[in-house]
Amino acid sequence: MIMRSNIKKILNSLLFLGFVVVIGWLPQVVDSDLMYPTVSGKTVFFLFGMSFLLAIQALRVLVSGAVFYLNLTDLALALLLGYIAINRYWIQDVHGFSLRWLELLALGIFYVLLRAQRTEFYPWLLLAFMFSGFGQAVYGFLQLFDYYPSNHTGFRLTGSFFNPGPYAGFLAGAWAVTFAIYLYRKSFVRLLLGRYSQFQGPHYRFFEFSMEYIPFFSILLMGSVVLLSRSRAAILAVVLCGGALALYRHRGRLQRRFQSTTPWRRVALAGALALILVGGLWGAYCFKQGSADGRWLIWKVTTHMVADAPLFGRGFDRFRARYMDYQADYFQGKEDVLEAYLADNVRYAFNAPLQFVAEEGLTGLLLVVVLLYVLLGRKRIRSPLTLFGGMILLAVFVFGLFAYPEQILSTKVAVVMALAIMTDKVSKVRLGYAFWPVFARALTVSGALMLGAVLVWKGNSVQEAFRTWKTADWDYRYGDFQMAAEDFQSCEKVLGSDGAFLLQYGKALAMCERWEEALATLQKAVALEGSTVAQTSLGDCYKALDRTAEAKEAYKKALAMVPSRFFPCYLLAKLYAEKGKRKEAGRWARELMRKPVRVPSTAIEEMREEMRKIISENALGEGKPPGTETKI
Repeated sequence: MIMRSNIKKILNSLLFLGFVVVIGWLPQVVDSDLMYPTVSGKTVFFLFGMSFLLAIQALRVLVSGAVFYLNLTDLALALLLGYIAINRYWIQDVHGFSLRWLELLALGIFYVLLRAQRTEFYPWLLLAFMFSGFGQAVYGFLQLFDYYPSNHTGFRLTGSFFNPGPYAGFLAGAWAVTFAIYLYRKSFVRLLLGRYSQFQGPHYRFFEFSMEYIPFFSILLMGSVVLLSRSRAAILAVVLCGGALALYRHRGRLQRRFQSTTPWRRVALAGALALILVGGLWGAYCFKQGSADGRWLIWKVTTHMVADAPLFGRGFDRFRARYMDYQADYFQGKEDVLEAYLADNVRYAFNAPLQFVAEEGLTGLLLVVVLLYVLLGRKRIRSPLTLFGGMILLAVFVFGLFAYPEQILSTKVAVVMALAIMTDKVSKVRLGYAFWPVFARALTVSGALMLGAVLVWKGNSVQEAFRTWKTADWDYRYGDFQMAAEDFQSCEKVLGSDGAFLLQYGKALAMCERWEEALATLQKAVALEGSTVAQTSLGDCYKALDRTAEAKEAYKKALAMVPSRFFPCYLLAKLYAEKGKRKEAGRWARELMRKPVRVPSTAIEEMREEMRKIISENALGEGKPPGTETKI
């Protein structure tokens, strides 16, 4: 009996440490040996982490038995996840390899494991999240002072993420919960220490002192980095969460003062707040007006996606596959409009709710509304933990209105943690069931171990595939196209339905002049990854195979996707010139010359020089004297 009790304590300690490591260390993970090191490295680490936690949980069940309880929030989440899976694999015609899908499955396991833990775990996990944000903020300052390299050539400040946007979004969530901990530090210390908090000894005073100063300095540090990141979405999330927390903390005093003031002062106060809000939003818009206008364009085009598939959407993680087709349709016949110069290749909607509806349809939205009603609309047990979880959700929601938190695993882990914390505090309208102990142990242990083994296998296969992909990418960059094609082929079994992978593989095959194989690979890539690069590469293959009409259509589609691009015009002009169609070649050459050069480069100047030659040759062919062919 004593041995079983000791084993149970050891397993509980291992579970606790496992959760702390996953939540605290995951944002710091960058595996430079893998393709997309700041993304794939975190995914692989998380898969391995979940397999470890599953194994420990299985041993814990084996030692202490199992009784399971479900509440309505658990059922609503299970229903939503089940719908997403059915929509991905049965309703939609196409689905490809997706790191986001693997992350979603692992996040579901993470949620179940969190719900199986005691409530006393949760404050420590929030503390781990706070320290993780603090560590990322320190890392950012070290990047600014050139002690650590950035993960993006265009930005100095990225933390362990691929650009400042997701970095600032993660910090916004950490800042919100840290500010809540600081405002409610006495309650938080009592939650940390549990039943030991009644003994006001040295340990209590140590934690009380720590929670007085560590969160305060973390707030300053994380807030400074969010400002330096220049991410308007993250700054807005920090401001709104800070304001909401301050108002909630002092709601009684503010309510009494508001009720005691005169009506005209209330009106003046409301007007002043409205002016501040409008002025702040206008300032955020003017700060990066081009970026804001670009997001507005993306949202408009995305509504066309929703209108075409309103019920079930386009499927999980399929936004990137279909969006560019809709952008091409949007610009058909209006290439000269100002919006054309805002367009670019797009992978995210920069609005998480809108992208969710585009991928999962109104059915998915309805299930989310049901989940939110069950989570937030029912009578709740009063607990500061609920407030801490709610602040994470609020920060991520505000950030997600203008960015892409669904792409950031560390942020999604924080959201799942918040959901588990808030679900645990939903009033006890429960559906409870208890298995016969022997059957429960056998079922749970075998299921958990099998699932853990699958996660290890999948994590290993993804890790090896992305490592080989990185090698192939380097081979391609250094001009060893034959070796690159061989490396790509070796990981095709795992990544053969990933659009970005197939695009690179197809381009490597094209550089080896294996045109038929390249064409087949690029055709699969186009169905999974919409971009101008995919279309121009496809056009090059058609051109090499003397399928001129199809090459022309591919180049024209690339131009329609992003009308301000020079390269598709250049390729069309060269195609017509090589086929001896001078008039059409001259038309596309003049089209290129009319485009304003927004970012000068050697490549653009070389293209313009070739177009001048085509225009001159076209003018001579029409009998015009040199120098009179164009005024461009």
